[in-house]
Amino acid sequence: MNPFFRILAATFGLVGLALLGAWLGMSVPIHYGAVAPSVIEEAGRGSDTVVERAEWFLDAGKTGPARILLEMAPEEDPDAGRERRRLDRILEERPHFRASGGPAPFFEQFLEIIGWQPGSVPREQESVIEVAIPQAHREVLLGFLSQSANTVVHRLLETRSLSALTLFMPVDSAAGHPLDASILIAAMLVQGNHLPPELTRQLRLAADDALEGERPALDRIEHAYLALLTLSRRLDWTQLTELSARIPSLRTLQQTASFIRENPDGLAEFYAGTILGGDAEALLDYLREGGDEAWHDLRVSLGFGAGSVAELVRLQQPLYEPPPALGWVGGPLGIAREAWFPGLVYRYPVAAFLVKIGALFGSGLALACLIGVLTDLSPARGRRGRILRVGRQVFLGVFFALLIGLLLEPSLLRLSEPPPPSAPEFDFAISVSLDTLKTTIANPLMIDQATILILILFFVAQLIIYMFGLIKILEIKRRDAPAELKIKLLENEDNLFDLGLYVGLGGTAAALILLSLGIVQASLVAAYASTFFGIVFTAFLKVINLRPFRRSLILQNSFEEEEGSRTA
Repeated sequence: MNPFFRILAATFGLVGLALLGAWLGMSVPIHYGAVAPSVIEEAGRGSDTVVERAEWFLDAGKTGPARILLEMAPEEDPDAGRERRRLDRILEERPHFRASGGPAPFFEQFLEIIGWQPGSVPREQESVIEVAIPQAHREVLLGFLSQSANTVVHRLLETRSLSALTLFMPVDSAAGHPLDASILIAAMLVQGNHLPPELTRQLRLAADDALEGERPALDRIEHAYLALLTLSRRLDWTQLTELSARIPSLRTLQQTASFIRENPDGLAEFYAGTILGGDAEALLDYLREGGDEAWHDLRVSLGFGAGSVAELVRLQQPLYEPPPALGWVGGPLGIAREAWFPGLVYRYPVAAFLVKIGALFGSGLALACLIGVLTDLSPARGRRGRILRVGRQVFLGVFFALLIGLLLEPSLLRLSEPPPPSAPEFDFAISVSLDTLKTTIANPLMIDQATILILILFFVAQLIIYMFGLIKILEIKRRDAPAELKIKLLENEDNLFDLGLYVGLGGTAAALILLSLGIVQASLVAAYASTFFGIVFTAFLKVINLRPFRRSLILQNSFEEEEGSRTA
């Protein structure tokens, strides 16, 4: 075959392989620090949706939890509309469910004794605290609970005598009704076995120690009562019992109440996420660390079902969003991404990761071979020459794979956000002026993941340039030509031998520009390392490899000139 057509065929073949590998790597929806929406959707396949879980609650007559879940269902969903109408019919037939939230024998008996009636303008629900706060109602509850055989209930009731309080006024004071109502609600939850065993045990221990006068225990029990007061102001009885059953500890109870106070508009999303995902503690961590994006991701996963919420919370990762330039991945070219690979990523993430890495490396290797076809005009001769060429292709393939990977995973070059403070902090006016002095450049001495990745990228690039130089020296060394001609050929390649230094300086300049614009967040070490690697590799190539070869050529040329003069 004509060499031109052979090179042309190889070029088109390698371009096709490079594009195929890049497309395949992009199509496998596994990402660093993020999870693809298609994988979350796969996790929810076959699990209960919010409408199906609301239907399950309505089958049991639990209108309170069903009402919150139906808030998360799309308005245009016909199944959701059917369940909403069903909810209204149940509330019309059993108006006391507006306070109890569903069948609750003890609570309904309490409502009957106090003669509770819906207001003149019936609301969708009445909170627990609205029912429990009047003094006459608290007296009825206290009479009920005093007859309980549960020792934990009696221990909680004894805490009504505590006086050295910091968050509440004592029960026997004029403003002590909030604390009294909170204690009675906690006792009701314990009496009805609505709390997990560990939470009940921690409540009992805190009550025992507080009654003994221990200050830390008194703080714990006070914060627990404050948390229950917060939840009771926003939930009816059945909503409260369903949520409490999924709170494993006093710490989580306090964090839940604090989080709801800080995010009152997110109560429905949090409640639905807890009911479907089943882990309030993990959901709190996810929402606290993720900010506004985490709320969006939670709403998306709620649309997919209970399994999606559980998987999102388990992974503790945001949903992946491709860079705008790669939005076409989700279009016609993303068929495999949506249809074939989500199941593989969900069930066999390690295998999916290996497929993605292999595809990206294959794409990079095809590009490296393409460059070799277009630039290597002389065939490889000798074992050392072939080894160098193979090594160059492999490292060049790794370099291109890293570039494609960084393009697909912009989060790799972003610093992780610091966790929000767990305690209140005081902000002074001077902090505003100090904030204006901050830049997106990280601490120069800090070595983070973005810095490490950029260091690896610069190192591999310099190693490839170094191998190009070695191969060129080897080609000239193996050429059957006089020493004088080889010296001139080496002089002709001076720019190639200095290429590492040029690339190093260019990498530093580019990195500093990206850092100043906030496109990349990394340490200044990463920027200066480019020039450092360029200096080191260029010096190594010229001093260790080039200088001895050039010295030998000069000596050989002198010898050849002497031989020529003798012959003449």
